[in-house]
Order: sequence, then C-alpha cells, then structure tokens
Amino acid sequence: MSFFYFLLFSIPFFIGAVWQLRDGSPIVSSLPIIKSILRVDTSNIFLDILVSCFKLFLLSLPILLITFLELKRSDKNFQDSLLSTSVGKIYLSKGHKFADVWYFATELIFSKFPQILTFITLGMVVFNSKISNWFSNFYTNTLNIPTSPSLSIFIVLIFILLTTLFSYLKHRCSHEIPFLWDLHELHHSPTEMTILSKDRKTPLDGIFFTVILIPFYTFLTLLLNEYFRQGYLLPTLIYISFICLDNIHSAVGHSSFKLIYPKPFNYILMSPSLHWIHHSSNPKHFNSNFGDSICIWDRLFNTYSDETILEDIKSYGFKYSEYNKHHPIYSLVILPIVKMKKRLKRINKRLKKRVQFE
Repeated sequence: MSFFYFLLFSIPFFIGAVWQLRDGSPIVSSLPIIKSILRVDTSNIFLDILVSCFKLFLLSLPILLITFLELKRSDKNFQDSLLSTSVGKIYLSKGHKFADVWYFATELIFSKFPQILTFITLGMVVFNSKISNWFSNFYTNTLNIPTSPSLSIFIVLIFILLTTLFSYLKHRCSHEIPFLWDLHELHHSPTEMTILSKDRKTPLDGIFFTVILIPFYTFLTLLLNEYFRQGYLLPTLIYISFICLDNIHSAVGHSSFKLIYPKPFNYILMSPSLHWIHHSSNPKHFNSNFGDSICIWDRLFNTYSDETILEDIKSYGFKYSEYNKHHPIYSLVILPIVKMKKRLKRINKRLKKRVQFE
C-alpha cells in the first residue's frame, strides 16, 4: 500500500480517534462538527436519528473499508472472495456460529449501559471511578501544572511511551500468569482472524491492572487536558495520531487484510498484521508481539517477531478453548467467574498438600 493510499485508509480511523476524545479534550469537543453533535437537541427525533446514523457510520466505516480492500485484492470468484474476507470468516470461525457478532453487540451494549458492566465486574468499575476521582481532586488541589508548548509535547510523548509500556506489561502478564490467562483466553479463542474478534474480551480482563495504574493515568490525563485547554495544537495532533494508530492496529490486526509498515516506520511502529503471529495456534508464537501500535518494548524485551514468521502460521486460536464450547453470553459473563473459581480451588488444594507435606 502506497503512502497516499495509507493516508486515505487512515482517514476513518483518524475521525474515530477524534470522536473518542470528544468528552476529554476541550479542543476536540470545540471542533464544529463535534460541537454540533454534542449539543444536538435530543428531543428532536429527526436530529436524534441523524446523530445515531452518524455514529453507526463511524463505527461501520473501518469494517466496510477493510472488506472492500480485501475483496479488491482477491482473485477468487465473488462468493469465495467474500468468505475469505474478515467479515466472511466470522461464519467460518469454530465454536458458536457468529460468536464474534455476539461479542461485538455486547460490547456496544456495555458501553451504552454502564450499570450492566458494573454488575458484571462485581462493582470494580464504580470502585475504580471513585479512586480516579479522588486522585484527580488530590492532584488538582496540590499541584501547579506547568505549561509551555515544548513541555506539552514532551509530556505527551512520555505519556505515549509509558502507556504503551504498561499495555505491553499488562498483556504479557495476562499470558504468563495462569489466573489472568483464564480471563484472557477468551481473546485467543477465535480460530479465524475476523475484524470483530478484537471484541472478544471479558470485562474482567485487565480490570485488576486498572487499580494499580489509576494514579498514573489520572495524573497524566490532567496534564493532557490542561495542555489541550491551553490550545496547543501539536501535542493534540500527536495524541490523536497515536489513538488513530492504535485503532488501525486493533481493527486491521484482527482482520485478514495484510498491512506491513515499510522501513524505517516499522522500527518503531508495530505492523498490524504482525498481530496475526500473536494469535497463531502454534505455541512457539504465543509469547511474541505483545505490543499494540508500538513495537519498541517488544524489541527491547526480545519478544518481537517480524513478517518473515507470517509464513509459518498454519491456523489461529487457542485449541480446545473452553470459551468456544458455550454460548457467547455465557462465555462472556459466567465462564470467566467459573474458571477463576476452579483456579482458586486448585491453588487451595496445592497449598493444603504443601502444608501437609511440611
């Protein structure tokens, strides 16, 4: 893909990144299109429908774009080409039929009804929110945040580096700590790379790390919001671009559309299709490419695998995953708790045996 086409390809993801920041950034929320949408009169049914259609358009645009490019690259007949796309492979993935559609739909429902998410996560969402608010008030009342254009750029870059480092460590721990793997296994259950498989994640997956990282994220969020409020355009664009790359990695990395960044960009950025290696069913590939949009930490900690390994992938998914044996709703809500309970029982038995032996 040429640089020009990549820029065109990035447009819907850039729009999505701006939309994600609409509530947290004064600059973003003041953009004319965002401002008009946020202030729309919801009592007007016609306008409300238009806003909902616009949101649906933003949500579906990356899926439509990737599907179009996959069909364009294919040299098969239309029916076979359609089945070989990321959308078509949803039907081919083993386990419950159209499981990824269920996970995608429940992800949308959770985002609309946080009360449901709070119930499923045993109240951890509310607990984390209260801690975050406490730290926010503490920082605001005790710190004088220094502001300058150059400092704001430096802080944003440090924020990105630390954020990607924490994301790398969290992801790696989810693979190497059995208790956490019981939750993360759901994400590795699809046997095909479909664009919707990115939403295969239980609400409990990663939520325990949030408690630890809240002080850091709260502090840096306050800094970023202060710089955004000051009207510094460059750090805003840098951060939006980072979110854009994250969205591209998440969507394309779980699709069947091959996208490898050229040199020298791939020395810093993680090519989306290298995420296929991470989802390979080959156990040799499990502990590689933990990073999201940036590959610096994988290179530093020797877990990076480049595009030459793609040829060794024969199939995808964690074989015999228990998450593929049940309905997606059960796998999402009940099974993680069941698996954690079983894990705790096994740990308890081992401890009892150890005590008896001693």
